[in-house]
Amino acid sequence: MVCTLSFAAVLGIILVTTDISGGHGSPAGTAAGPTAGTQAGSGISPDAASTVRGWYVKGGGSHLTTLARDVTSVQDDQSAGDTTSMQNDCGTLLSDVQAAQIYPSIAEPQTDSHWSKALDQLGQAAADCRDGTTDGDAGLIAKSGRELTAASTELDLVTNLVNSLAGG
Repeated sequence: MVCTLSFAAVLGIILVTTDISGGHGSPAGTAAGPTAGTQAGSGISPDAASTVRGWYVKGGGSHLTTLARDVTSVQDDQSAGDTTSMQNDCGTLLSDVQAAQIYPSIAEPQTDSHWSKALDQLGQAAADCRDGTTDGDAGLIAKSGRELTAASTELDLVTNLVNSLAGG
């Protein structure tokens, strides 16, 4: 089940990348887009959508995709009982979380809230995973798995919000 959720998250991120980077859809304010100051039916201003789109295209999307792939790798290792690979992948996840944490935040409050939660949870999960695999602590490894599941939920929410705000 965990692998299925991770696959769904990665697939969603790939779809967002295709929609946003490919320029599909009409820009806000054009004849095909909303003109009354909000995106159709969303209550979100075109400025917020543009801000999220900019965050994503300028590097946020790369961080989102990288973290989703890292989570999938760690969860696959855990499912296989491969603590050696898991230790390496948790180190990679921790480094990638740290890189994402220094990248500018998302200037849309709801999306940024989920992004911040995801980064915090991923950082804790990666640290617990690294420590658990280093020390052979099955309890800490299990805890990191639960933390990864919670973080995956937050990443899914970020992906959905980015898609609805910026991907049309």
